[in-house]
This record gives sequence, C-alpha cells and structure tokens, in this order.
Amino acid sequence: MIQIIYKYSLCLKLKLNRLQFCINLVESIVQNKHVQNRELFIV
Repeated sequence: MIQIIYKYSLCLKLKLNRLQFCINLVESIVQNKHVQNRELFIV
C-alpha cells in the first residue's frame, strides 16, 4: 500500500516538475519578447 502511494506521489512530482518547467519556459519566452520589444523601442 505504501509503495503504491510512493509511486503515485513520485509520478505526481514528475508531472508537477514538468508543468513547472513548461511554465518557466513560457515565462522566459514572454520576458524575452518584452526585452526585444524594449530594445526596439529604445532604437
């Protein structure tokens, strides 16, 4: 029983990490676009 819970929580953690990674990736892409826009405005 405990093993099943452990495996499930491990799987959940992996999914959460993947989700967090995707969120970070999207945020960094969005920030990069903002930075590029600012540079364009400065020029």
